[in-house]
Amino acid sequence: MAEKNKTLSFNEIRTNKIIAIAKDFRENENLSYGDASKKADIIDSYLYGGNFKRGNKYKGNDKLILKHLPKSRIEKKQTSILNN
Repeated sequence: MAEKNKTLSFNEIRTNKIIAIAKDFRENENLSYGDASKKADIIDSYLYGGNFKRGNKYKGNDKLILKHLPKSRIEKKQTSILNN
């Protein structure tokens, strides 16, 4: 019997994306498993998780995290008039 392709749930897709990002960090950026997982969890939080639901935007300057977030999820840096 031919087996039908199972449609992945949103949570399975989300988990697969976290795993893929963490694996990319471990292989290409030479991060430890723990550091890669933490960064992947932060990205997930701003894409789909609690920070996304609350409307929070990423305020940090970690280049690896910024690379994976769309511009709409990153807070724009406001420069003061006094800094000019």
